[in-house]
This record gives sequence, C-alpha cells and structure tokens, in this order.
Amino acid sequence: MAKGEKVTVRVLRTFRNKYSKSLHRQGDLLSISRKRMEEINSAGYGVLVELVDEAGD
Repeated sequence: MAKGEKVTVRVLRTFRNKYSKSLHRQGDLLSISRKRMEEINSAGYGVLVELVDEAGD
C-alpha cells in the first residue's frame, strides 16, 4: 500500500472528528488513511471504525 493511500472504513460508533469537528454516525462510510484509522481507534474510546472488505466477499 502506497504512503497516504486511502482505505474505506465503516463507523461502528458515532463520534466527532477532532480535526474537522464533523459528526460521523454509526454506519457511515469514510475514506481515510490507514494511519488515521489507527489514530481514531487508539483514542481511548474503543474501536470506532472498521476496515471495509473492498473485495466484496
């Protein structure tokens, strides 16, 4: 995976983005970097996003 390449994640629990102040609701799909996904999930609120299987299996 190239540096900065985006991945698609599904929001598991509603949260507010600390940078943009946007509210991301449960079930939303986001296109973010893998690094940002890890940052969101390590914030101390549990797992908030999960990687979506893009292969469609």
